[in-house]
Amino acid sequence: MKKLIIGSLTAVLLGVVLLTVNIGFSSGSNGLSSGGFVTSSSTIRYIVTVHPPADNNICGAYQVVMLNGAGDKVAPPRIYQPGKPDYVFYEIGPVRLGYRIARLIPVAGVNDNTCIYPLRTPPDVQRNNFQNGETYNFNLYPETQLGKPN
Repeated sequence: MKKLIIGSLTAVLLGVVLLTVNIGFSSGSNGLSSGGFVTSSSTIRYIVTVHPPADNNICGAYQVVMLNGAGDKVAPPRIYQPGKPDYVFYEIGPVRLGYRIARLIPVAGVNDNTCIYPLRTPPDVQRNNFQNGETYNFNLYPETQLGKPN
């Protein structure tokens, strides 16, 4: 009985922690907390613009991600939607002389057998002192790799 109570309390506490983290990332109409503990002046905003290939030949599912120099996500990824060019990410800052890398990557397990010619997208890498309250723009130019099957 004691183990059941401890397990239940642990689950409740874990749920509260996860809910708090989720609110910090995604609450409010602009992706920031409406509770005031995370504001636009305490975050860095990144806007990633995806410029689709000229033939608009997009096969498969992709996500837009913002990474740091170590390859860790600094914000939750966004699912790429053809026709929607801009994707906004927020990070609590500032970041002193760091790297930020915007990438368009395949959604794991979705494109494996469906795309003969997947998109290949060079990352947009920036090194900067990323300041709170500022916006930084990134651009991605995916290309269909015709003649180079997966």
